[in-house]
Amino acid sequence: MYLRDGGIAAMVMPHSALQTGQYRKWRTGSWRRAIKSSPSGRTRKGTPMTHAVGADLSVRHPWDLEQVEPNDFFPVPSCVVFARKVAPDDAQSMRSEAEIWRGPTGGPFDRSITSLTDTGSGEFASPYAERARQGASIVPRALFFVNASDSRTAIAADIVKVSPRRGSKDKEPWSELRLDDLEGHIESDHLWPVHLGETVAPYLLLDPLSAVLPVRRGDRLAVSEAENAVGAIDPVRLGPRMRNRWRTAGELWEAKKKDGNKLNLLERLDYMGELSHQLGQEPGIRLVYASAGKPTAAVLRDERCLVDYKLFWVPCGSLPEARFLAAVINTRVVEQAVAKWMSKGQFGSRDLQKHLWRLAIPGFDPEDPKHVELAELGERAEADAAARYAAWRTQREGAGRSTSVSAVRRDLRTWLHDSDLGRRIDRLVADLLGLLGT
Repeated sequence: MYLRDGGIAAMVMPHSALQTGQYRKWRTGSWRRAIKSSPSGRTRKGTPMTHAVGADLSVRHPWDLEQVEPNDFFPVPSCVVFARKVAPDDAQSMRSEAEIWRGPTGGPFDRSITSLTDTGSGEFASPYAERARQGASIVPRALFFVNASDSRTAIAADIVKVSPRRGSKDKEPWSELRLDDLEGHIESDHLWPVHLGETVAPYLLLDPLSAVLPVRRGDRLAVSEAENAVGAIDPVRLGPRMRNRWRTAGELWEAKKKDGNKLNLLERLDYMGELSHQLGQEPGIRLVYASAGKPTAAVLRDERCLVDYKLFWVPCGSLPEARFLAAVINTRVVEQAVAKWMSKGQFGSRDLQKHLWRLAIPGFDPEDPKHVELAELGERAEADAAARYAAWRTQREGAGRSTSVSAVRRDLRTWLHDSDLGRRIDRLVADLLGLLGT
């Protein structure tokens, strides 16, 4: 906006600006932003005003700085994009080639030109893309996740004492908020086991967390617009203690949510219908995988468990199908093949999401010997991972050390990469996906 006409600017950007889908419109050089013309930010006709800026992003090759080592001069891998200010109608897209810099920080650098690919384009190549769903947005976590007492005898067998679970990843204002009014007793059938990203490791599910939700186990969300509704929930479907808790949680949400957020707590909880969709599914075997970081998957057999939005879940027709998928996803070959579609963060590729299914992972065929063998190897890896984790956990706890999921993942990945079993699965998956020799 403030560059003179014809002037050139250089912009330091996240590396993902070069290729990923979320920057596709930005790479066109045709930019618009809303501007406020009044306290309401709207014109008399009620439409937002916009300011158009044209950029010629083809003025020179962008710089790809990902391979400058050590790559820690910005919080995430970076690039530099050049733009000349032009009239909005003269905007030019960024070049399809970039200048890659290689070498130590400070130089000397080796520079070469390489082609760029829009990794956000193209179709999914796997039939599982249609079946994979993101988990439910059970947030703010402080209002839902709890530590539950094992004793149910203080008041009644179906009543459990709970207290809000505080986590290191809680965000303001919830991390600083006093939640004394959410401590107390709750009907046990409102207590749900939930798996999050922090409870999933390769071939292994750690203990799920507990969340208090305004729906009984075995029931569905009972949305209501009646005058006697409690936070948009039919009160008849809630236990008396849950009604009080849900009303209190709703009041906290309304008092502390961000300005401009028009969602009530139920709409936030059931965002995009992801919770309703899970509750409406027939119970069965599921494959769950982390939505970010290195591909990490495990088989979920517990039909009572819900899946949080940090995970994706795939309903499976059989246990062998779920084990087949776990075997495919937990391989190094898939990790390397899918990385080109993922944005880059401080610690490597992130935002796996549904990019996984851009790989030609076939639907499980119980008559295909390769599929059956992978399912059997997945079963072996699952059993070995569980045994290894049990021994590892006992050893660490005996030494007074914690068992964080990041440490569990590192241990299991190292074991997989170095074991005959892991290498055999990698070779079979590379053959299955046509990636041998790549």
